Formats: sequence, structure tokens, C-alpha cells
Amino acid sequence: IYQIPMDIFIPPGYPIRPPISFVRPIPERHPHVGRDGMVYLPYLHSWRPHSHKMTQLAVSMSTVFGKDPPLFTKRPQPTESAAPTPQRQASSSTLLQLQNAQRLKEAQLEKEASEANKALEVARKAEERDTRIKTDLVSKLTAKLQSNLTSHLTRERREILSALEDQQRLELASQTIIPSQLEHLNSVKDKLEEETTKVDEATEKLKNLLDQGNPASTSGGADKSTVDDRCVPQSPVMAQMLDLSAENASITDALYFLDKALAQSTIPLDVHQKTVRKLAKRQFMVRAAFDQDTATPGKGKPVFSGTACMAKVRLLKTLKLVDMSCLKWKHFNNYFVSA
Repeated sequence: IYQIPMDIFIPPGYPIRPPISFVRPIPERHPHVGRDGMVYLPYLHSWRPHSHKMTQLAVSMSTVFGKDPPLFTKRPQPTESAAPTPQRQASSSTLLQLQNAQRLKEAQLEKEASEANKALEVARKAEERDTRIKTDLVSKLTAKLQSNLTSHLTRERREILSALEDQQRLELASQTIIPSQLEHLNSVKDKLEEETTKVDEATEKLKNLLDQGNPASTSGGADKSTVDDRCVPQSPVMAQMLDLSAENASITDALYFLDKALAQSTIPLDVHQKTVRKLAKRQFMVRAAFDQDTATPGKGKPVFSGTACMAKVRLLKTLKLVDMSCLKWKHFNNYFVSA
């Protein structure tokens, strides 16, 4: 069994960082020990804070150094001997050289140890700085998360309270307001149904009155009479006035459509001018004849002009199925009678 002197340093970041081991004194040459005496093992290289421990490290170093020790113990020299040995015959100068070499080696070891301690101190300070920065970041992140969660909780609580208030109002309305509204709507519905029944009865009465006043419905045949058959002027002058008024309106419509056709480039300009000139002459003659017929002795101008007559004649043409005996227009009493 070999007893190898070891120095084991625990860094500030332990167990995240592995422990640092040194062999004292420094061996001359070993595959797992550096020139400064630091131990390099696969167990230290693959260090994991959750699975590796100091006891397992000691077992690993014992196993490796048991097979290949880095140091060897010198045999003790005998105190008394009858025969002179080679060591006793060594010169004093050789002993001094060995002592000086040992002192230099010890000084080198002290220097390397101080450098290692400085490196460990720098690593410890860097670890403390990293820890402090990490702590600050964690505290800031925690404060920010707490602020966000608080605001989110406040907003959600406000929305929940609003939803509860709406639910209470809806329940109150379903118990008080909605039944009264339904009752009111049902009463309005009943009234509308009554009014609809009355309207249907009035409509039926009107249909019966129309059927009674329509000759075609009483005779059972289709009414084939026209507006000209139903409207009979009182005199030939009135018949001429009706024809002149209708012709005047027709010419006015023709002039309008000629202008529209010219605007749309449907007809050329020369054709438009010739046709307009021809129609204008004819309209002038029609209006002159109409004015001459309306100038009766002892009376002024009629109540309505040719344009008004034209409009009313158009209206009469649209009322083909209307009983002309029902018309009681004031301005038509002087010119027309019922058929």
C-alpha cells in the first residue's frame, strides 16, 4: 500500500466545478500528473455535479496511482555499520549540491503553489461576479414576471367582475323586464291581427264594390273598349282640340328623342337638322290651330293650355280599365263627358 501525499482544493463553484488536486512533492514524470503537480484524470475531465462525488474521486485516484505510483519512498539509511558504505564516502560537496537542488525545488514548488492560489482566487472572483450577475438577472426577471402577472390578474379579475355583473343584470331582466316585454308584444300582436282582419274585410268590400261598378264583370265578358271609345268630346271643336293636343305632345316627344339620338351619334347632324325643321314647322301649325280653336267669342283663354291637355290625355290613356263615370275633374267638365 502506497501513501501518496495529496493537496485537494475545493473551488468556490463546487460542486459545479470539480475539485483541484496536486501531488506533493512534484514527481519527475507521470502520465496523470503535470509539471506543477496537478492531477489530470478522466474522472475529473468528465465531472458532473449531480453524479460525481469526492469519495469517488479518491477511489479513482487510489486506483490509478495504485497501478502506477507517481512517487517512491526512499529506503532508510542504517545508523551504524561496521563496514564503510558508498554514502559515507560521498564528499561534502555532493551533499551540498543535493541540498541546494532540494531547496531550489522547494522554492519552485512554493512559487507554483502561489501562482495556483492566485489563479484560484481569480477564478473565485470571476465565479462570484458571474453569480452576482446571475442573481441580478434572476431578480429582475422575477420582478418583471410578477409585474406582468399582477397586471394580467387585475385585468382578468376586472373582466370576471364585469361578466358577473352582466349575468346578474340578465337574470334580473329575465325575471322582471322580459316577461313584461313579452306581454306587451303579445298585446301588440293581437291588435295587429285585429287590424289585419279589418283591412282584409275592407279590401273584400272594395273588391265587391269594384265588381259591382265594372260593366265587364257584370256582363261576364272582357272589356275591349279603349280610351277613345269611353271619352267623347261635346263638339267637333273639342274633338279637333284633343287631336291637336295629342299631335303636339307626339311632336315634343319626337324632338326629345331626336336630340337624344344625336347626342348618342345614332343619326347624323344633317338628318337631325332636316327632321327637326320639319317637325318644328308642323308643331307651329298645330299650336296655331289649337290657339285659334280655344279663342271663343266672349271668353278668354281656356283653363289649361295645350301642354296641360296633353298631360291629362296621357293620364287618361293609362286609365283604360277605370270607369270614366267616376271621374269628377273640375277642368274636364267644359270639354268631356262620360261615355
